[in-house]
Amino acid sequence: MNKAFSNLLHKPVIFNSLELASKHFQISLLKFYRQPEAIAVIDAAFREADLQMNPLDAYSLYSLVRMQAGVPGSIVEIGMYRGGSAGIICHLKGDKKFYGFDTFEGLPRRSKDDEKWFRERQYSASQEGVAAYLANFPGVTLTKGIFPESGSLLNGERLSFVNLDVDLYTGMIDSLNFLWERMSDRGLILIHDSHLGGVKKAVIEFLRSHTAMSFDCGCSQTALVRVS
Repeated sequence: MNKAFSNLLHKPVIFNSLELASKHFQISLLKFYRQPEAIAVIDAAFREADLQMNPLDAYSLYSLVRMQAGVPGSIVEIGMYRGGSAGIICHLKGDKKFYGFDTFEGLPRRSKDDEKWFRERQYSASQEGVAAYLANFPGVTLTKGIFPESGSLLNGERLSFVNLDVDLYTGMIDSLNFLWERMSDRGLILIHDSHLGGVKKAVIEFLRSHTAMSFDCGCSQTALVRVS
């Protein structure tokens, strides 16, 4: 997407109007085509935790977590905001361990590669609030800090699924490099907002030096699958 046009679309009045219309349309499509139990989980995430994801991406998340149920390893999310996407994941994770990572102070400072509408501390949320939202799910561990510096808990873990939603170039490339060797065979990393300039640059750079099966899904997601 042309950056000038993208910046125009992200002006609050325009963006909020387009987002609301798109959300209603996508929810209508999902209600018509997909199973009611999935829509109920996604709708709860929007209502209860201000899910920052369009409905088609949320359904993609739901489907891929369910698909990965038979792959051994724990589940990770980096970039939690208020826990909406984590709630979707935890409804499906069964007895797998879930590790959630966030600064819980919003976005770090952006680089020259990132969209200029991002602001430092944007998407700040309370760790205590997220913990309360996920309190009914067993095996959940939340860690505050900038990932991957905060990721030492994952040393020795094998991972079946990662939801990676960090928005910015530096966080994305550092996270991918840290996570990849910890992924199980057929383990999957789902990258949110892969259309963003910084995120896209990080994914392209990563794939130049790593062998992965990749595919686009949802509206603005890219999945990377580790294959032996």
